[in-house]
Amino acid sequence: MKRVLLFLVAVALIGAPSWGRVLPPGAFFLSGKVVLREPLIVPEGTTLYVAPGTRVSVEIPGNGEEIQAIVVAGKIVVDGRPTAPVVVTGRRGWGEIYLDGAVAVVENMVVENPFWGFHVHESTALFRRVVVRGGKGGIRSNGTGIYVYDSEFLGCDIALRYLNGGPVVRRSRISGVRVGIFFREGVSTALFRENEIGATEYLVRVGDFASGYLDVRGNYWGTADPRIIGKMIFDGREKPLTVDHFFPLLTSSPLKRGASLLTDGHR
Repeated sequence: MKRVLLFLVAVALIGAPSWGRVLPPGAFFLSGKVVLREPLIVPEGTTLYVAPGTRVSVEIPGNGEEIQAIVVAGKIVVDGRPTAPVVVTGRRGWGEIYLDGAVAVVENMVVENPFWGFHVHESTALFRRVVVRGGKGGIRSNGTGIYVYDSEFLGCDIALRYLNGGPVVRRSRISGVRVGIFFREGVSTALFRENEIGATEYLVRVGDFASGYLDVRGNYWGTADPRIIGKMIFDGREKPLTVDHFFPLLTSSPLKRGASLLTDGHR
């Protein structure tokens, strides 16, 4: 009964007419079909639990580039399942999910047509079996403590963009994007392993004000030809990243074909 009451309170807050609602301290539960017509704010001291199979439609008016549909400074647990993923969708470029000093566990989730899927700022976040497709980008982040496993970034302009630290990314797929990995600036502590990464313009792009070592060994880049890979690296620094830093190269994808949440009929 307590769970049901908390869920009803959360839904009532989402549907309220004023611009943006802050959940009070405590635990709140989302399930079923939810429509966001204003931002949902999860402050410090509050935990939002999103149940398997929940579908969130973002219908917040305004410029999607400026819309933070869900803002988390407390904790969020997205408890999707392979057979019942959580889906967040909306018009193309609807906005982003913003984690600001948050703690997040996100599993089996599909994010469709965002401006950016996730904006992660100085948070501790685990993403496992997360799919972001369409829109400007997948995850943009600032800081460390970000772990991405078994996930996909499809049809974005930029799949992963980070500064001042970086994510750990393993066994994930980047496909149909213009830029795969964009290390914008700051000191890198990022690590990429056993991923399949493809792009039309740059596999990896590094900004002029970036420093540190970008560890991209042991991935498949859509080809095993180092000459092709070398042409798709941009690094504006005095000592640029070269294809030699990509060795050892994987000669084929380490991921199973078709093993995607998007192929399971849960769009």
